[in-house]
Amino acid sequence: MWESDRFPTTSYNHAHNLHPELVEKIREAFYSFKFSGTELGEEFEGVETFIPINYKDNWRVIRTIQASNGVQYTPDNLK
Repeated sequence: MWESDRFPTTSYNHAHNLHPELVEKIREAFYSFKFSGTELGEEFEGVETFIPINYKDNWRVIRTIQASNGVQYTPDNLK
């Protein structure tokens, strides 16, 4: 029996080449959004807001699990 670290169940991101001012407005909108009284609030009970995450750190556990299971993302596998 093995228990993994916690990992995000949902994430949102933006294109790397957006204007910095637009990126800041997008982040402000996400981080100021309150889940209470919304479908997200019902789905993610006990969670109140979005939090910043990054692929390198927060998705490490998912990459580890996938590597252990032989998961590979190739054009053929994604069809």
